[in-house]
Amino acid sequence: MPRGVTSEQTLFIHHTTHGRGHNMKLLKRPNWLANLILLVSMGCIAAIIAAVFGVRDGSMDFRSATGIIRHALEVGAVVLICSVLMLVFVRETRLKMLTASLLIAIPMLGAYLLQPAPTPNATPGERPAPLNDISTDTSNPPIFEAVAAIRPEGSNTLTYPGEKAAILQAERFPSIAPMATHLSAEQAYDVVLELIEKNGWQLIEANLPEGKIEAVAATIIFNFKDDIVFRVVPTNTGSIVDMRSHSRVGRGDMNVNGNRVIAFIENFNKMAANR
Repeated sequence: MPRGVTSEQTLFIHHTTHGRGHNMKLLKRPNWLANLILLVSMGCIAAIIAAVFGVRDGSMDFRSATGIIRHALEVGAVVLICSVLMLVFVRETRLKMLTASLLIAIPMLGAYLLQPAPTPNATPGERPAPLNDISTDTSNPPIFEAVAAIRPEGSNTLTYPGEKAAILQAERFPSIAPMATHLSAEQAYDVVLELIEKNGWQLIEANLPEGKIEAVAATIIFNFKDDIVFRVVPTNTGSIVDMRSHSRVGRGDMNVNGNRVIAFIENFNKMAANR
């Protein structure tokens, strides 16, 4: 024992040196941690994929699926931070960490890009309006008929929700109104059909004598089906087109129907202006 060094100090130096050596071994052999991070990232991806396809094929309800996806993304955020740190500081595991980072970053970016567009008239941070049925004419909304035969059991009622929904729609989507145009009823009818085809919606029925068109739109990820009906009425100066978009499931639609109607109105007006 060196002169002036107590036995307690010698023991402390031994443990400190041993601990440093143990930590150095971990740093020299980080593959176990890299493998764990990669495995967890793959598990997160598998959970998200299973949730999405579970909703699409009807084996899982939407609430359960969104819960799984939310937890997977939360775990994925931690994995992403760990993988980025190892990517920067540990050279020999960079390929695995780059793979893990990409596996997690892609669905996180997708979740960010696919979040619902804000309600046009909502205050910052305000949640989407609890609406699932949007109409350009809330006092006399177009009526669904043809789509009733193809809607699955348990779908939301096709009856318009009434005054409360109309008031809330007016607050959140004040720009939604009937499409008055200089086009004749037949010309406006043709524009509606063109836009249905351009949007990739499924045409269910087109009845020119009655001025009525019904179609179905499907969401990209979960393949939720929304029913759409148009009513074209001639006027002394042209015609008026009304549109109604309705979700088959859910009390709220995350602004999907409202934003769909707004986009349609904008596109219709652009096409009508060039006719």
